[in-house]
Amino acid sequence: MLRTILRFSLVLLALLTPTVARADAKPINLALFDPVQIFGREDAIHGFRFSLLYGNNSEMKGLDIGLVSRVTGKVVGLQWGIVNWGEGSLGGAQLGAVNYLKGDATGAQLGVVNLADSAVGLQWGMVNYAPRVKGLQLGFVNVTDDLEGLQLGLVNVAKNGFLPVFVIVNFAFK
Repeated sequence: MLRTILRFSLVLLALLTPTVARADAKPINLALFDPVQIFGREDAIHGFRFSLLYGNNSEMKGLDIGLVSRVTGKVVGLQWGIVNWGEGSLGGAQLGAVNYLKGDATGAQLGVVNLADSAVGLQWGMVNYAPRVKGLQLGFVNVTDDLEGLQLGLVNVAKNGFLPVFVIVNFAFK
């Protein structure tokens, strides 16, 4: 299982890492907790970041591993940790216990609790919430205001769904 996750992470990293990095971006960051990290929170990381307790940077492209990983801007690639916290857009995946994105998620959020301003792709967890969803929510409790896709779970809430609240499956296609 771990080997499969690592292979997936490396493939995702290779596919999503841009060939031309931003001139001021740093290729690697290691953090104990912010501000005890190699590069400061205002720096962009394009490559790899490992946050032992808490890492915080302005942008992350590549592979982000840590206990608590925070990005105040765009995330492209894979965030893999206990708490993944993004304040911009996501292009890729968040894999953790709690995945929070104050922005648009394009890709996948896989965790116990998944939260996003909007989700295009997959939210898979115990609790999934996004005001706008285009794709699949798979979990025990799935909640959205505007659904274009499918919800599978014990409780599915979508204001525009087949029914506003329904068990097992709910859907809306535009």
